[in-house]
Amino acid sequence: NFNVPVGALFVNHINGVIYKLNGITNFSASGVTFINYGLVRVNSGECILNLASTHYGIIRAYGSGIFRFASGIANFNGVSRFGGTNHIIVSGATLNFNFASSLDTVTFELLSGIVQGSDSLHFLPYSKFHWNGGTVQGSVVINIHLQATMVWAGGTKDFRGSAIINNYCHSIWTAGDLRYYDGGAIFNNYNVFTID
Repeated sequence: NFNVPVGALFVNHINGVIYKLNGITNFSASGVTFINYGLVRVNSGECILNLASTHYGIIRAYGSGIFRFASGIANFNGVSRFGGTNHIIVSGATLNFNFASSLDTVTFELLSGIVQGSDSLHFLPYSKFHWNGGTVQGSVVINIHLQATMVWAGGTKDFRGSAIINNYCHSIWTAGDLRYYDGGAIFNNYNVFTID
C-alpha cells in the first residue's frame, strides 16, 4: 500500500514513468491527490487508485496488468490516453472527462461508479468498452469507432443527464438492465446492435 499524509501530492511529471510489476499496489489516502503528466504502465499485477487524481498523461495496462479506479474523483483535464492489451477498470470511482480523451487497444470496463464530464471519450480501433454497471451521465460524449467493440453485460446500467453515446461498431447486449433518467441521454446507433 502507498499511504501519504493528508494534503500531500504525488506528481508523475511529463517525462516520468511509473512501472507496475507483480502484486497489488493500492494508492489510498484521504485528502491526497495523484497527478499524472507522464506515463503509468502496469505490466502485471494491479494498480489501484483509492484517492483523488488528476490526469494529463498516459495510462497503459499490458499482459496481466490491471489499472483500477476504485474510489475518489479522477479529473481528466488534458489530452489523456489509455492503451495496452488488458483492462482499465472503474469500480466505484467518478471519472470526469473535462478534456477530450482516447483509448486504443485496451479494454475499458465500467463495473460501478460514474463516467461523466463536459467533453468526450473516444474509443479508437481495437479498443473495447464493457459496460457492466455504473452510470454514464452529465454532458459527456462517448464515441465508439467502427473497429472498436462495445459489450453490455452484468447488472444495471444507468444512463442520465445529457450524456451521448455514438456507437459506430457492432455492439452486443448480453445481460443486465439499461435505465434512462432525466430524459436527455441519447444512444445513437450507426451499426448492428445485437441483443443476445
